[in-house]
Amino acid sequence: MQVFDQTVLEIKISQAAFRLQLCEDYLLHAADDFLEIEQLYQSDKLPQVMELLIKLQGTASLVAGKQLEANIKQFKHSPNDVNFAQMKHSQMALIQAIEAYLLQQTQ
Repeated sequence: MQVFDQTVLEIKISQAAFRLQLCEDYLLHAADDFLEIEQLYQSDKLPQVMELLIKLQGTASLVAGKQLEANIKQFKHSPNDVNFAQMKHSQMALIQAIEAYLLQQTQ
């Protein structure tokens, strides 16, 4: 499964300027949002984690982050350290993929 499906993103959001703004907004908040989720998870505050994951899952869907969506779903079904690590890895990979996409679009 792709970390970031550029084709799906371009089909969902045909206007290039809006698509780029969405990706830039995702990058602006993604790392901090996940850091908050990670801190809550480490503090055993699972209800708050699950609440924030709803938002993260929605934004991942908007930017066509299929792997992250799948990992969030798996973590929600079975919250454990392994699934959290997979989710974190997917988030970091998605950030890198979006950064590369934005770089490609501005060249």
